[in-house]
Amino acid sequence: MERRREVAEPQGDGLQLEYEMVLTNGKSFWTRHFSADEFGILETDVTFLLIFLLIFFLSCYFGYLLKGRQLLHTTYKMFMAAAGVEVLSLLFFCIYWGQYATDGIGNESLKILAKLLFSSSFLIFLLMLILLGKGFTVTRGRISHSGSVKLSVYMTLYTLTHVVLLIYEAEFFDPGQVLYTYESPAGYGLIGLQVAAYVWFCYAVLISLRHFPEKQPFYVPFFAAYTLWFFAVPVMALIANFGIPKWAREKIVNGIQLGIHLYAHGVFLVRKGIQVGVGA
Repeated sequence: MERRREVAEPQGDGLQLEYEMVLTNGKSFWTRHFSADEFGILETDVTFLLIFLLIFFLSCYFGYLLKGRQLLHTTYKMFMAAAGVEVLSLLFFCIYWGQYATDGIGNESLKILAKLLFSSSFLIFLLMLILLGKGFTVTRGRISHSGSVKLSVYMTLYTLTHVVLLIYEAEFFDPGQVLYTYESPAGYGLIGLQVAAYVWFCYAVLISLRHFPEKQPFYVPFFAAYTLWFFAVPVMALIANFGIPKWAREKIVNGIQLGIHLYAHGVFLVRKGIQVGVGA
């Protein structure tokens, strides 16, 4: 879609002419103002919004059952928070793309807010996984002071890198080109932090298993399931940068990212649902 407004200044006795051109992709609401790389994003976001609403409501229901048994731990509250923030993120994305489909402009502030919430949900979930790997609420009730400091430093670095990435996009990404979030130094920094988080996660799980081998039934499937999740983001970034045509990149990556988040939340919710059912 392209919107252009021109004003012709009067010359001598000539007429002043003002006109506006709006170039669109057909008349459908779903394609009219979207470029080829954006086709399907709104439909995908609406679909995932409904799915994550279901996940959030189920998590609240399980939380209610766990509270009745005095088993509503901090890590599960973090999961509920991550799911809730994910829902808010998708809601704002849907509002942005819905407005964009209507007028071809949208509200950029809504999009930035949605991205911040999306990153916040990811960060909360990541912190929860590292805490579980360290045995918090599984083998012990609190984290050591040094561990808390390390977590604080890491989360601060991750947050700052996300902020730098958003600033980089706003200042250096050409809106006339099809560019991907990870096509920037800050994007590569996020991949590096993701790999570092996985190494930390592995170390935490190994230490927990060394001291509490009886927890293998919990940690082995937990470690296997989220090893896939940790590697999904770097692999997705490499595939997007080198294997997906630019004209299809944004819509495909959007679906993959949401699928990765759904996998992470779905696995945790199913495991918790089984735990709640067994305890019933």
